[in-house]
Amino acid sequence: MAATFGNSSLRFQNIFDSRDRLVATMPYFRRKNGLFRESGLFGTYGGWVFLVEDQDVVSFARELRYPIGTRIVSYRSGPDMEYGCLFSRERCTFVKRIDVDSSETLMESIHSKTRNQIRKAYKNGIRTELLNSQNLSDISAIYRELVNKHSIKKPYSELLLQNLLEVDDGSVEVRGAFRADKMISFGVFVVSPDQEFYWMGASNRDGTLYNGINAILWEQMSAAILAGRTEFNFGASPPGNTGLEHFKDRWGAEPRRYRVYLGALHRMAKWIKSHG
Repeated sequence: MAATFGNSSLRFQNIFDSRDRLVATMPYFRRKNGLFRESGLFGTYGGWVFLVEDQDVVSFARELRYPIGTRIVSYRSGPDMEYGCLFSRERCTFVKRIDVDSSETLMESIHSKTRNQIRKAYKNGIRTELLNSQNLSDISAIYRELVNKHSIKKPYSELLLQNLLEVDDGSVEVRGAFRADKMISFGVFVVSPDQEFYWMGASNRDGTLYNGINAILWEQMSAAILAGRTEFNFGASPPGNTGLEHFKDRWGAEPRRYRVYLGALHRMAKWIKSHG
């Protein structure tokens, strides 16, 4: 797997031990104002999160404070920063293979309870569509319900939600579920060439009652198949956290352990060039 930085094609595999296998990449949040940064916009804050199948513990300067897709701590200078990488604690995720011929084949691979929930959602008139900045107020209202319900200590800002809706390069998709023209759920997805990442989702009471998130996940998986993606990633959590277990049971996803690497592109490019 390779990515283009400016006019240079740099292969990520050169950064890591040959026994590690690069799984996917995704942009990370810019701490200053919550923006996604792409490979063509690297600089002080520019970079990617590298998902590498865990083989060995690689020692770098500092850990990330948060899981995949959230804010990062400031860089700490040190000799290890020559490698341009930082890494988080070990993470576990559940990944579903979606390299199937059709949505019908995909539906057969899902637990019967989830299939019934998806069918009930459509029977109850649920529809989904991709969202834009005009939907910000509805998204913010649903997210506030989630924050209040679970007493979330560090909620995402409305500016961050707005920035997600304004990403127009295809790396982020925000999908909403509607019933009678009222939004009841939304989900945020980070898209890489071969994978789709379910980054965040929230529902109001109707969304929970009418299975809005399941309808959104189903629509995103179906669209990912058409786009030629082969895996659907349900997010990350510390190993042993049972919060994602239902994705294994209900969606047929398989657990996978990761090390999460952050790369500072300007330093990484220099390191790769110097090491061939």
